[in-house]
Amino acid sequence: MNADSLSPLLVIGIMTGNSMDAVDAVLTAFYPNGVMKDLMFYQLPYPNTLFLKLSHLRSHITEAQGDMDYIDKHYRWIYQDMTQNFDDVLDEYMQLVLKTVNSLIKKAIDSPLNTQYDIQHIDLIGFHGQTCVHCPPSLTAPHPCYSVQIGNGQWLANQTGIPTIYDFRSDDLMAGGEAAPLIPTHHRHMARALKKKQALPILFINAGNTSNISLLTYDNSKTLTSLGWDAGPFNHFPDTLVRQSTSLAFDHDGLMGKKGKINLDLLRELFNHAACNIHAANFITLPPPKSADPAWYQLDAFNKSVLSFKNKLRTAEYFAAYLTFYSLGLTPLSYILPNKVALFGGGWKNPLILKHFKGLMAGDFVNQPLLPEHQEYFNHLISRLNKNGPVTIELSDFYGFASEAMEARLVADMARCRMLALPYSYPALTGCRYPQRCGRIAYPNGNEHAITSTLQSWRSFGNQTQLSQTCFHETRWSRSAAGWEKNKKIAQSNFNEKEAPHPHVVSACGLMTKN
Repeated sequence: MNADSLSPLLVIGIMTGNSMDAVDAVLTAFYPNGVMKDLMFYQLPYPNTLFLKLSHLRSHITEAQGDMDYIDKHYRWIYQDMTQNFDDVLDEYMQLVLKTVNSLIKKAIDSPLNTQYDIQHIDLIGFHGQTCVHCPPSLTAPHPCYSVQIGNGQWLANQTGIPTIYDFRSDDLMAGGEAAPLIPTHHRHMARALKKKQALPILFINAGNTSNISLLTYDNSKTLTSLGWDAGPFNHFPDTLVRQSTSLAFDHDGLMGKKGKINLDLLRELFNHAACNIHAANFITLPPPKSADPAWYQLDAFNKSVLSFKNKLRTAEYFAAYLTFYSLGLTPLSYILPNKVALFGGGWKNPLILKHFKGLMAGDFVNQPLLPEHQEYFNHLISRLNKNGPVTIELSDFYGFASEAMEARLVADMARCRMLALPYSYPALTGCRYPQRCGRIAYPNGNEHAITSTLQSWRSFGNQTQLSQTCFHETRWSRSAAGWEKNKKIAQSNFNEKEAPHPHVVSACGLMTKN
């Protein structure tokens, strides 16, 4: 058998982001030539009760500085006359994840897809889990770093009978990296398809609770390279303001924000102080690599302001567009700043924020007022963006990759690479010491032979060593929770330079794109 004769891998990716609004799941077919094809997307919103429980739990995990052993033993909360402990909240979350997976599979089986693909035999599940606190080097160094994602991947594998890869961020953080964002590598895997569409270089911008930047671009030597970093808060402040002042969860279509006015004094205060690290350095202006977390976003500027709710909200929504635009200027001068822009993430559903961002990208600094101290910086940024022609801004769907499924597909892609022993994070992206295989493998009921024949065929082309991980037995939260340094076995890398992936697998996964 050669790589080209392999059947496509069918992988489910599951993402629950910091906004805690829904479980997103996508079924994606990965072909030997590197093509990725989304077959089915499914989303289940968080019930309001689960949102409240997870919000409360997350705040306590933040207060406990990521000490999950403490949370496991001591976390108690009286909710609607019932005592909730950590396992109670985790179980409700996992039940919603399982319901989403089962609904996605049923939807796919009942569709015409079932005549084209063997939907009854899904090869893999990638499960991100719910991030509860994230303290990477850019926020806390030289103090201990940690990152907590909750979610029982082993339980999900047992319930579905499908091998599940989870805990993707620990390996990178324990190797000195930021553990986020991981999506630039996913975009790198799209390079072949994007090149056919003449869409390189390209800039991807994700807007959720936090916005992040991902560039697939060329350096001075014309080598295609992936870069990426978190820009800062996006939906976080508008959503928080709306929830504090109304019975709604967010500003639907920006209708409330439209009634307010941008206040430059509040904008300045937000830019300078709303997102700082442990040393009080402004996160927004820090150079990459860097990654953010909502626990570090401060509401002080809003609390001290005497502005009306509508003016605060309008300024918060403008701030989301403003700081994201600012972050583009952090792209090193040795790289082309692409003028093709692909958007994804729920934050862009707010037409007011999108309008402001497009205005900034077009250099309209009349309707998008600037802080005077940023005028020169933004003028230079506009010059860089326009160097290779007019800026075009589209949803990622325009380039053949569904925006609603992007983050869930990322998780599916990470699961695929982990099972094939391929690295997913790299020093240039996250600051890790050397390339990292990301994720833990959970076989159904611990049976390593419980894999499909298709997955076995793909693995036969690659490095199958050290795919089992037995040094860490807690499956309910990530290995990089506070205190991970005490267990040296956990801190050992999944990737060893002497165990590079077999070239057939690299080729089969479409990772050897020549430019």
